Amino acid sequence: EEKSLNLVKRNANTLLRLVNRLLDFRKIETENIRLNLGHYDISILAKEEAESFSFLAKERGIVFGFYSELELMTWVDIEKIQIILNNLLANAFKFSNTGKKVTFKVYSETNHICFDIIDEGRGINQEELESIFKPFYQAKNSAGTGGSGLGLSLSKSLVEMHGGSLRVESEINTGSRFSVRLHKGRTHFDGQPNVQFIELQKGEISDETMIEALSEASSNQVILVVDDNIDIRNYVGSLFQDSFTVLYAENGEKALNIAQDVSPDIIISDLMMPEMDGHELCRKLKQNITTSHIPILLLTAKTEKAAKIEGFDEGADAYVTKPFDSEVLVARIHNLLNTREELKKRFENNNWKEVENANSVELHFLNKVEATVLAMIPIGNLNVLDLSKELGFSRTSLYRKVKSLTGLSINQLIRSIKLKRAAHMLVSEDMNVSEVAFSLDFTDLTYFRNVFKKQHGMMPSEYIKAYKSINVLDQEKIKKEMNL
Repeated sequence: EEKSLNLVKRNANTLLRLVNRLLDFRKIETENIRLNLGHYDISILAKEEAESFSFLAKERGIVFGFYSELELMTWVDIEKIQIILNNLLANAFKFSNTGKKVTFKVYSETNHICFDIIDEGRGINQEELESIFKPFYQAKNSAGTGGSGLGLSLSKSLVEMHGGSLRVESEINTGSRFSVRLHKGRTHFDGQPNVQFIELQKGEISDETMIEALSEASSNQVILVVDDNIDIRNYVGSLFQDSFTVLYAENGEKALNIAQDVSPDIIISDLMMPEMDGHELCRKLKQNITTSHIPILLLTAKTEKAAKIEGFDEGADAYVTKPFDSEVLVARIHNLLNTREELKKRFENNNWKEVENANSVELHFLNKVEATVLAMIPIGNLNVLDLSKELGFSRTSLYRKVKSLTGLSINQLIRSIKLKRAAHMLVSEDMNVSEVAFSLDFTDLTYFRNVFKKQHGMMPSEYIKAYKSINVLDQEKIKKEMNL
């Protein structure tokens, strides 16, 4: 009777998720939907989406090419753009076989930001090209692939709400090309009802130079040099300019604003400065969860032990005394970054409590992310933007923090947490593999089995055989060790 009741509950949850997704689609189709428009760098979102599909490409033997120009700034509702890209990329992979190629291009034209998703899949009949954007329509050659027929209709609606266009070119057995064009600027939204512009918040970087540096930061490590003496500031920066993107600030207050927006990989700061000194800067950075992970090296002319102890108490990671040897400074910086890389590798196994010498603030943060993801899964349709809001981060700041700590994108971390939970459920719940997979929002069983094996070293069925017979006390021990 209890087993039957659990089955009814799971089926009810499945139905509820389906209803919620249909309702979400209907809300998109109504005239009352609001666009929350912000000025975003689309290349950062594109990179994150590409990373989330790269593992799927590897597992399925699909050649996945990604190209994006930098600094593709325009006004969009970032959540809805993510839905568009996710739907189009998911379709490209769904209809492509092993050995075929999927290409994702993001670039700028004179007045537009452009997305091209090109696959070498099954293709679509010419007479069906207009119909595929209708709600619930499924092409004749899509039988057996799953799906509700809502993805393309939803994507087209969202693109057109932005004043853009979504077009398709396709040939049977050759592949398809879906092209999105979004206008640059914001004048095309003038007079449009239900549009809200989200302006830059206080402390965000708005000048062109800093935005350019932020764009470069997507591919380079970023170092922030803070000193009120311009000559020293420029000299220190010159030591790292060949291998880092170097940002500058003349006092702690400006450095704090830059660090909150850009999240540099490391900070070198003078100790004695006007407006905000190095100690206060260090304290505020380490007390703020969005910046607490950033290593900080303080430069000081003070040699007293008390001054250094105060700095370490505020969270400084290292000291170098002025006047300094440039080779020593460079070596200390690389040592701090290498230590961070080692910590990152140990975080990748998703067992936070086993990481020695880790900052307790960062352990608390990762545990909070894990708990939040698990709490949001039953609601269904877990996405990066909702997770960011729940944790109190902007999308970009959460991405940079997670990437810095774990080496994973947010989507990859979410998947890792789900797989960790799946392992526990397989040995402690009365559920089969497909039930566990679907309860954690894995709709493709083959994909679930492959990523599970990648993370845990064996297939789900093998994992059950290896651990299901373990007695209750041992299961509780495993549960504790897995931080569940």
